[in-house]
Amino acid sequence: MTGLVTWAVARSRMIIAMVLLSIGAGVTAYIGLPKEGSPDIDVPILYVSVPLPGISAADSERLLVKPLESELRGLEGLDEMTAFASENHAGVLLTFDFGWDKTATLAEVREKVDRAKAEMPLEVEEPQVIEVNLSEFPVLVITLSGSLPERTLLRIAKDLQREIESLSSVLEVGLAGRRDEMLEVLIDPLRMEAYNITAQELLNIVSANNSLVAAGALETGAGAFSVKLPGSFETAADIYELPVRLVGDRMVTLGDIATIRRTFKDAEGTARFNNETTIALQVKKRIGENIIETVANVRTAVETAQARWPEALQKTVSVGFSMDESARVADMVKQLEGSVLTAVLLVMLVVVLTLGLRSSLLVGIAIPCSFLLAFALMAALGMTINNMVMFGLILAVGMLVDGAIVVTEYADRRLSEGAGPRTAYGEAAKRMFWPIVSSTATTLCAFLPMLLWPGMPGQFMGQLPITLIFVLSASLIVALIFLPVIGSVLARSFAVFGRGFGGLFGAIGLRRRAKAIPVSYGYRRTAFGHVVKAVVANPVAPFLALLAAIGLMAGSVIAFQTHNHGVDFFVKTEPERSIFHVRESGNLSLSEK
Repeated sequence: MTGLVTWAVARSRMIIAMVLLSIGAGVTAYIGLPKEGSPDIDVPILYVSVPLPGISAADSERLLVKPLESELRGLEGLDEMTAFASENHAGVLLTFDFGWDKTATLAEVREKVDRAKAEMPLEVEEPQVIEVNLSEFPVLVITLSGSLPERTLLRIAKDLQREIESLSSVLEVGLAGRRDEMLEVLIDPLRMEAYNITAQELLNIVSANNSLVAAGALETGAGAFSVKLPGSFETAADIYELPVRLVGDRMVTLGDIATIRRTFKDAEGTARFNNETTIALQVKKRIGENIIETVANVRTAVETAQARWPEALQKTVSVGFSMDESARVADMVKQLEGSVLTAVLLVMLVVVLTLGLRSSLLVGIAIPCSFLLAFALMAALGMTINNMVMFGLILAVGMLVDGAIVVTEYADRRLSEGAGPRTAYGEAAKRMFWPIVSSTATTLCAFLPMLLWPGMPGQFMGQLPITLIFVLSASLIVALIFLPVIGSVLARSFAVFGRGFGGLFGAIGLRRRAKAIPVSYGYRRTAFGHVVKAVVANPVAPFLALLAAIGLMAGSVIAFQTHNHGVDFFVKTEPERSIFHVRESGNLSLSEK
């Protein structure tokens, strides 16, 4: 394996090109990686919803829940099944093991639900299989309000909805605070009586229409053609012209006995923004998309649509933005980037104070190179930049420089003994190859068990060890392949420039040192030396020190168990927003609520 170092040092130009290519790929990957607050977790939960208006809770359990339970209990990977029976509705919550095959499970659940539907009453509505996805919460809410007709505001909202949903990164846009349009038919009882039409007869005629009837197929020599009887209502005129009864030689239509007008359904809910009634557009992004870019594209689309509105409409309609998740994510990424840079600067300061400027420059190169190589690996695996990844980078800063420090320090020693730059850095990388590999491997072994953490916590925390594995593996490549070549090239460059600027480079230690002359010095034992001498000089003292260490560890564990304040999976933080649920007894109207 050490021959790899020799091969790299002998091909310095190619390695420098690889370094530049890695930096470019890492920068491009970091810019393009999606940014989000928390990792996307694939929650293995499905909910089967079966509505049946008018059914009681007891009948819902007997007629809806039991057929579903008998069909769904044999699902592969099913961990828990919980059923709910209520008036007008039945539901089954299915919890599966993590690592499930989502596509295959969804197909199997839908197939079994269709089988169960055959045993339910004919009046049951179409069951729905709903996925539980934590990433499908709105990332931005757009509010439209103003003193203009409700139908005009709804038309503007639907136009915006279509335009925003055309963006590739947007999954869907939901509308809240709006009422569905409808045609209201007001029957004149006097006219019904005049034409001798009963209410039941009229209901049967209306319910038998507004449908597309398939009448089979017509086969000819040229092929087969499907025959359909179109009966769907397309316009209000179709409802007016609906035939009701033939009276003499005249056909009585619905328009003869009723008045039809456009209106809205009764509101079941409302939306308000800044104390004004509004229509809210709830924007949801696709999984794996960059939340910051998605919100920016949505805002641009809204501004473009506003520019096309008439001037009077622009002054009347007030457009607002709320619950912008991208602002929180951008702030989090900015804070974590600042934390990473602070950690890098502190590490560089420690290296400068302990090893000197020349070694600190090489160690400083290792930090961004390792990070950028890790970003390239993350982009290749489709990962995102989130809080777990940034925490992993902060943890890795102090660990990834160990290999670079060892190589540069040994190379510095060989340079002081008179060895050439290429020889010094090549020998340093080969001599320290296995110690660096083993130390990095032992560090990674401490984080590998986190990859086996089961359940949702494992899904959430799993990206932390993955980030550390990527960064520390990249630090091996940098310390053992890139650094010997970069160090030898820089040392030769400093030696060449040092002839013209000997005083400057010599003052900061960048010029190759002359061969050291061995000088014998005495020594003075420090306080720590006296302690070590007292421990090792006495044959009983080592055992006493060992017992003292064991007692200190045991005392620490006992003290923690006695005075600890419990265990929390997440630390307590200040909430950014709050939701209030107000319950009141009684049948209240919407305005009262």
